[in-house]
Amino acid sequence: METDAPEHDTKRNELGDVDDLPADCILMMRSTQTSQWRSIFDFVKDVTTEVPFKFDTEGLSIITLDPLKIALISVRAVTEFYYCKAPLNVGINVTVLYRLLRNLTSAGYVLEISMFQNETDVIHVQITNRDKRSVVRNKIKLLRLPDEVITIPSTTFDRVLSIPSSDLQRYIRELSSLSSKITVSSTRDELTLSAQGALGSSEITVRPTSSGVHFLFKDTEKHDEVVSARFYSRYLEKLCRPIDSSTEVFLKKGYPLVLRYNLATATIRVVIAPVNDDDES
Repeated sequence: METDAPEHDTKRNELGDVDDLPADCILMMRSTQTSQWRSIFDFVKDVTTEVPFKFDTEGLSIITLDPLKIALISVRAVTEFYYCKAPLNVGINVTVLYRLLRNLTSAGYVLEISMFQNETDVIHVQITNRDKRSVVRNKIKLLRLPDEVITIPSTTFDRVLSIPSSDLQRYIRELSSLSSKITVSSTRDELTLSAQGALGSSEITVRPTSSGVHFLFKDTEKHDEVVSARFYSRYLEKLCRPIDSSTEVFLKKGYPLVLRYNLATATIRVVIAPVNDDDES
């Protein structure tokens, strides 16, 4: 799976010029896609609060696990204007960061995230409204987080499909009302979501259409095989959401469920571990 951030001409554009930055600037991100950044940080905070941010010359990357190590989220992003003097690893309370952005829309706003050589214990978050000619300047204290190397191994999946995000969210919500666990399965030409609880059971089967589900890849050697696993409803509810118009779903027998969202500013991957047979609700 490709996980590169979207490409931009980041060194010189309408949001600035690298040559005009202060001499002590070691990081500068500027973006007009403020509603997308708000959605990204909202998404991450629902997985965990204290998050390692890694900045390098290519952009921002986040890889973090939820406290129970059931869900992993990976973000690779870059802003329209971006400068990073040298690789930086910092810890940020993403809930605090989200609260600064939660009322933003894209219209008229510019988000700026920066760090300076003489203040390496904080990150600056500036919000400019060009229409109202207002500027809000914030500082967030950085966290000291333990060094943890998390890698996502490359693999070939049995099925890869795309589904409208709003449809997937609706299906998950309907099934979550019945059970704490949802089964996700796929044949060569359909996706099935099902749940069974004390009050009843429900099964939703979706076949490809021009405006709905369509398969992007099928392993020809496993053409007739059913790929199926159960996942906790609460994780699917939190992480299957319409932050993009469509969600790419990656399925492989014996593997976690992988979701991918391709935004203008970022590529987001979500990995959700399946339920073990011995796990309780």
